[in-house]
Parts: sequence; structure tokens; C-alpha cells
Amino acid sequence: MQNYLLGSAMALISYLLIYLLSSKKLGWGDIKLSLFLGGIGGWAGWLITNFIASLTGIIYYLLIVRLGKSDIKTPIPFAPFLCLGALLYQALSLTGWDLF
Repeated sequence: MQNYLLGSAMALISYLLIYLLSSKKLGWGDIKLSLFLGGIGGWAGWLITNFIASLTGIIYYLLIVRLGKSDIKTPIPFAPFLCLGALLYQALSLTGWDLF
């Protein structure tokens, strides 16, 4: 139980800090989704989910900028990458990978 509460607290605090320090460029939906995913996966699941989401988001952003579909100032939603990270984390943990 404490693991899941800690995951939610880590998600809320970190994303709230990003929201406040980045001139509110992160949406409330991303904050709420991260809070939910932290509660489902616990602190370790949230860390892995967040890492996968950030990595795939960066790769996607670099690809669309490199292909000329977007410029560097175009915002992209982060929620799809959070969902992808959570799905990949769940798939890895169901296959028996002991991640933490």
C-alpha cells in the first residue's frame, strides 16, 4: 500500500514542480494521469513508466522536427507517451521481468 502511495506522491510532486517551473507548459491532464499511473504501478513502476514516456517522447519529437513536419516550438501532448510507457511497463512485468 505504501509503495503505491509513494508512487502517487512522487508523480504529483515532480509533475507539479515541472508545471510550476516551466511556465505552465505541462497540462493538468498530464499531471492527473501521472498521479493515476503512479498509484497503479507504485514508485518503481512510475519511474520506469516516466523513463519510457520521456524517451519515446524525445524520439518522436526529434523525428517530426527532422522530417520537417513540425518546428522546435510546436508543443506535443505527453499523455500518449505516458500511456505507452505504462503499457510497456505492464507488459514487461507480466512477462516475468523483475524490474525492481
